[in-house]
Amino acid sequence: MIAWLIANVGSRILSLVGIASAVLASILLVFQAGKNDERKDQELDELKDFKETKEKVDEVPTDLDRDSAVERLRKSGHIRED
Repeated sequence: MIAWLIANVGSRILSLVGIASAVLASILLVFQAGKNDERKDQELDELKDFKETKEKVDEVPTDLDRDSAVERLRKSGHIRED
């Protein structure tokens, strides 16, 4: 009788542990998938910011001669006048 009791209770406990493990694994998988999506969104945002910055840098005219470069810096306030 004791062996039967241990066998039945043990199998039910194992079943409950198995079900609990499956539920926990499902929750963890959903959490990990959300974390991966957030990381990809953040990387995409960083790439968009980099693109905007690169476009702004590319918009700045490049001056081939020294006088026009100095004049542009004076107009923008990035050079001091001696």
